[in-house]
Amino acid sequence: MKKFIVLIGMSFLVGLFVSIFFSWAYPQIVARIRHPILRFSANMLLKKCAYTTKKEQEYLSCIKNGIHFMYPVFGSGASMEFLSNLYSRDAVFAQNCHDFAHIVGRDTYLSFGKLMSPDADLFSICGHGFYHGYMETLIAKQGGNVDINTFCVEDGNDGELTRQQRACYHGVGHGYVTTHDLTSSQQIDDNIARGLLLCEKLDTREKITFCATGVYNGVSIAISSSNFIDRDNPVGYCERQPRQYKDICYADAATLVVAARPRDFASQLFLAEKMREKEYVMTLVRNAASNHVKEDLGHDSLVEGLLLCSALSTSLAGECLSGFIDGVFEFGTPDLQYIEAFSLCKNVQLLPSFRSVCERKVRENMVYWYGFEATSSKCRHLGITECSIE
Repeated sequence: MKKFIVLIGMSFLVGLFVSIFFSWAYPQIVARIRHPILRFSANMLLKKCAYTTKKEQEYLSCIKNGIHFMYPVFGSGASMEFLSNLYSRDAVFAQNCHDFAHIVGRDTYLSFGKLMSPDADLFSICGHGFYHGYMETLIAKQGGNVDINTFCVEDGNDGELTRQQRACYHGVGHGYVTTHDLTSSQQIDDNIARGLLLCEKLDTREKITFCATGVYNGVSIAISSSNFIDRDNPVGYCERQPRQYKDICYADAATLVVAARPRDFASQLFLAEKMREKEYVMTLVRNAASNHVKEDLGHDSLVEGLLLCSALSTSLAGECLSGFIDGVFEFGTPDLQYIEAFSLCKNVQLLPSFRSVCERKVRENMVYWYGFEATSSKCRHLGITECSIE
């Protein structure tokens, strides 16, 4: 009997050890297998789509179909990692990555109806498109029946909103506007008003603010894709907005400044500077610079944009630079944005004082995007002394 009890005890301990080992090892094994599979799958999809068509829209449609096909196999987290692999391999995809991240967010809602504890860093790539797509679909499906205070909540965080929560609340407002037709100025004003009423159901000013950014972002996207954009004053509708939301409106209306003067950053800056409500010029310039980065990805002319920023008046040059670096982090290659940004700052055509400010802006963005510890680790690992934050 005693031997039997000892045997049972040893079996229990062995079982416990095996259980603990596999609970630790299984994620490591899956990760080691997952990464090469996703890289291989990304390469195969790009080759397939490039082989079947030479037209850009058909090429992007082929990639879209591939992402839809892959989602049931990969799920949300791996699908976003798949997008990250596509981004680093194809400039055409990189310029449209935000829209593809929308697809993963939309499919996540349709498959699960709730956020599935996403990897925060992966779900933030490509301009937080995942959150936008998820919340658009949720609002479209549930409409006025959704209690928006129950979403975007992170366990254990009762203080300042995290970057992921901000993107999520932005998605609430963004999703509401993009589920409604916008074909006239009156419809634009009506939908903004209704969207802001939805945002104001949130329980803190910070949440309301980020929700409002989504409302105005959705409006600017709808206008930029339509035929009723005012080429001479594309931000005119912001003049009609409540004062507490004007700064937000102008920030997102920068999309229209870029759309009104595509691929011409000098003209975009000129258009921003001549706006009627001068107190919002800095907001517009900063966000126009950020949107220009997205527009110019893959065209190897970002340094020219930085040079244009440096030629502005002192106050506008700083805002332009900040927006530029913000854009590199939001739309650059996932997890490599800081390397791309430092490379731009090092250009010898920039004045030493401007390069110094540029590098400081990169360091600030690193801490915001990666956190203090990860920033320090990246600096030590790569030996990039100028990104030291000690």
